[in-house]
Amino acid sequence: DMEKVQFNDDIKSKILGFNNLEYLSFQYTETFPDVRHMKNLKALRLEGPYIWEDGAAPITIPSWIGELQQLEEFGLEDTRIYEFPVTMREMKNLKKVYLYSNDIKEFPDFIQYLPQLEEIVLSVNKIEGEFPLYLTEFQNLKYLNLANNKLSGPLPLEILNMSSLEKLDIIYNYFTEEDIPQELKNGDFEFLYFGQQVAE
Repeated sequence: DMEKVQFNDDIKSKILGFNNLEYLSFQYTETFPDVRHMKNLKALRLEGPYIWEDGAAPITIPSWIGELQQLEEFGLEDTRIYEFPVTMREMKNLKKVYLYSNDIKEFPDFIQYLPQLEEIVLSVNKIEGEFPLYLTEFQNLKYLNLANNKLSGPLPLEILNMSSLEKLDIIYNYFTEEDIPQELKNGDFEFLYFGQQVAE
C-alpha cells in the first residue's frame, strides 16, 4: 500500500484510484480533485497556478470535504478561494489549516468551530475587521499567521491567555501602535508586528 505520495497534475489522474493514501500534495491545479473515497487521508495540500488566466474561476471546496474525518492538515495556496462549505465545521481532527495567498475577505466561519487547531495560516489575503476574540479560547493553538491582510482595531489582552501560543504574526495590516498593548509585546511568545520581532 502507498501511504505517502506527492504529485502534480501530470500524474494525479493515475493516483486517485488509491484508497489508502495519507498525504496528497497537488501542485498547479485549478480544480479540487475528488478524493472523497480516501478515508485515511491525513494531509491534503493544494497549490493553484502561479498565474491565473483572466476570467478563470477560483477553486471551490466541495461539501463532501467534511467526510474526511481523519484529515489533520489542510492547505490551499494561490487557489483564489474565498468561501468555505459549512461541512468543514465537522472536521474535528483537523489540526493545521494553511490558507495562504487567496481571496479571503473575512475570517473563515468554520474555524470558530474547531478549537482543537494548532496552526492557522491566513496570510496574504484580504481579511478585514478586528482580531476574532474566539481565537483567544483556542488553548492548543501554537502558531497564528495573519500577516498581509487588512485587519485593524485593538488587539485583545485575552491573547495572553492562549497558553500554547508560540508565534503570532500580524505584520502588514492596518493596526496602529495604539492597537497593540504593551503587555502583548512582552508576552511569552514570538510576536511579529510592524516588521519588528519580540521574543521571550
